[in-house]
Amino acid sequence: MIGYELCRLARRLHMVLNQFTLAFTNQQLEQDFRAAYDWKSLRQLRLGIVTTMALYAVFGVLDRSIIPEVQETAAVIRYAVVCPLALGVLALSFRRSFVRHGL
Repeated sequence: MIGYELCRLARRLHMVLNQFTLAFTNQQLEQDFRAAYDWKSLRQLRLGIVTTMALYAVFGVLDRSIIPEVQETAAVIRYAVVCPLALGVLALSFRRSFVRHGL
């Protein structure tokens, strides 16, 4: 019953969603929603980048036992390419243009 009441309220407030894209049919409302959502989700995105990078770096310890024959190559890829790239994306997330151009 709650879902039905929410739908009625949304229609009264002209907050109708496109059934296929789940976007608001009112373009201004959609733009406002996306802008607010991008700013609110930025903290979670940064936390996700840091967590992923830390786990990826820590799992490098396993390279010695799992792939000892190519450990050096794996370490270069892991610590000289992927981790700095993730740090770069994290640094870029603090620029205003990061949110403006879309997450």
